[in-house]
Amino acid sequence: MRVFVAVPVPGEVQSALAELQAHLAGLPALDDFRWIPVQNLHLTLRFLGEVEEKRIPDVEAALRAAASGARALELPLERFGVF
Repeated sequence: MRVFVAVPVPGEVQSALAELQAHLAGLPALDDFRWIPVQNLHLTLRFLGEVEEKRIPDVEAALRAAASGARALELPLERFGVF
């Protein structure tokens, strides 16, 4: 299973990005662009690669332990990119 550590995009940001995505989808230069459903948008922090499915609970537990006590993350949305 391909695994990564990610931060979900809050609902209010999803709404703003949905509007932007709808606008951009109408541009001829982006006709061949594959749009990701807004509910799937996230900020990837680290790609872990292939992880055996039986190891997922261990990975999840380690990540929860590492993040416990961490403060909330605030990031301004100033620009975006694609790949």
